[in-house]
Amino acid sequence: MVNKALNVIEKKLDALLKSKGYEKRKSNDFALIFAGESGNYIVNFKDNKFILSRESIDTSLKDETKKDNTGGECTILSEWFFDPLSSTEKDAESIANDFVDVLIEKNEGSSYKNKQIKKEKSKVENNGLNFFLNRLVTLFPELKSKVTLEKEMYIRFRYVTFIRENFVPLFLDLINSYDTKNEKLKRTINIFNNFYENGDMSVRSVITIVILNSLDKTDGCIEKINTFLKKELREAFNESYKYKNKKVKPEKVKNTLLKKLIKMQAQT
Repeated sequence: MVNKALNVIEKKLDALLKSKGYEKRKSNDFALIFAGESGNYIVNFKDNKFILSRESIDTSLKDETKKDNTGGECTILSEWFFDPLSSTEKDAESIANDFVDVLIEKNEGSSYKNKQIKKEKSKVENNGLNFFLNRLVTLFPELKSKVTLEKEMYIRFRYVTFIRENFVPLFLDLINSYDTKNEKLKRTINIFNNFYENGDMSVRSVITIVILNSLDKTDGCIEKINTFLKKELREAFNESYKYKNKKVKPEKVKNTLLKKLIKMQAQT
């Protein structure tokens, strides 16, 4: 799936950068390089992320007879989570479109930003609950019919309620029946880790307050997932779990990430 996704990204970027004088110099299974006079644009796949970066050319080292000489700074312009086991070609299209937007904005400046107001909503959604739920549905296809029903019954999709009532029971069943030979739990936690790192506050709150706080310390569930949780998410989960089943007043909590997590709990 990584190669298919890379092909999608390659076609989009090649169409844009070729017109601006960039040449696709070399590529392999997990990297693309578009070389230009002032620097290179590079797409890498690493740690379940597609990363778009720009590598400047150190002109003091550049040999005109060897156009691949570089040596300048490498700056990350955009990065997106992509799980080869659960992400789809549609996700690759979204990533490719974002990379194109980033490159156009970088080359055209603020005038381009003013033309892209309508696109900002969809870009935010790719870090939000809609994108997160789509990843869960990929791993738990039994949710598809329930998603359809939710859309038919409610004008506005109730993401928090839907995940609590429909996904959490599946997640608990998965933990209770966990077998080390079954990779599904590890893949599910991997989604949590990546979305906690890259998602917006709503996604982070749902992962900690709604999903992970549904676990019970007495049945060994937490021990089963702890080895899969990355440090940042594990620490946030430990803090939020202190408030499990407790009523709190968010306005009295200090202005920290924990305040926002507790506020989500109070609202749900």
